[in-house]
Amino acid sequence: MSDHVTSTSTDKKEKVKLHQEQTTYSEYYNVEKGDTSMEDLVLIGGGVEHCKGDYFVHREHFICYAVEYVASGSCRIKIDGEEHTIGPGSAFCYGPDVACEIEAIGDEPLIKYFVNFNWADTESEVDHGETFSRLPVVVKNLRWAGDTFLQIHECGSSNVPQLQLLNVYLINYLIGRLACYRKATDQQPVSHSYSVYRRCRSFIESRFLEIHSIAEVAEACNVSNSYISRLFKMYANSSPCSLLMRLKLNRARELLKDEELLVKQVSSMVGFTDPFYFSNRFKRHFGVSPQIYKMSLETGSFDAA
Repeated sequence: MSDHVTSTSTDKKEKVKLHQEQTTYSEYYNVEKGDTSMEDLVLIGGGVEHCKGDYFVHREHFICYAVEYVASGSCRIKIDGEEHTIGPGSAFCYGPDVACEIEAIGDEPLIKYFVNFNWADTESEVDHGETFSRLPVVVKNLRWAGDTFLQIHECGSSNVPQLQLLNVYLINYLIGRLACYRKATDQQPVSHSYSVYRRCRSFIESRFLEIHSIAEVAEACNVSNSYISRLFKMYANSSPCSLLMRLKLNRARELLKDEELLVKQVSSMVGFTDPFYFSNRFKRHFGVSPQIYKMSLETGSFDAA
């Protein structure tokens, strides 16, 4: 998924292709321009995505305003340089020309809803866009938001014009209620435990190729193995081992595209001392052994995108 909204047939083909790679199930809707012209807010589209374990999206900018809601699982998001780890019941917001990164994490499948919209004209964008820009980037523990997004998705998927218009009111309600959380969000201090978690995670992300065990991370970050595990369970709903393994295997998949590299060489390059263990973990993660994956790339029978 490069962008939820596209404008050319080529873009649409690429979007569908990427959806198939990144999700196990997805349902989207697009709203024709003019269907919601009675209001300042213009609904563009939305949908729901059941994401694969290696789901990852990176955009340097976006073409409209968006609110996304995590119904299940967890993800790491980075919006305009600000990074968060969030779980079920959390919403996050971003607007045009904002860099955004979304990565599925944890053992539970990531399921998320999203809605995309713009303002009807420049005057409306000046009035409402500023309000949107003041929304908290992330709001957690939203028991009410799940029902709201289900209603938004149901109305958006309908071909009934009245329901499309109703969706505009639902989104305005969503934005207005999220705005109520701004003050509370701004006043929440960053806990010591979260700071330690971020330090450990950053160490893994920056040096995963040379790390062989979480004990090395614990020693470098001056904490115990058990404490790191508790922190990752608390803030990422996963384990530090899962993060380390995912980073290594994703890099291995990229390296296997090099025709001159053997599987055992790739295994060593990403920090595995046992090629057989590497092959086993690669197959468990991607559903195919590295040997078969590389052969399929060479014969052109596997999509390497």
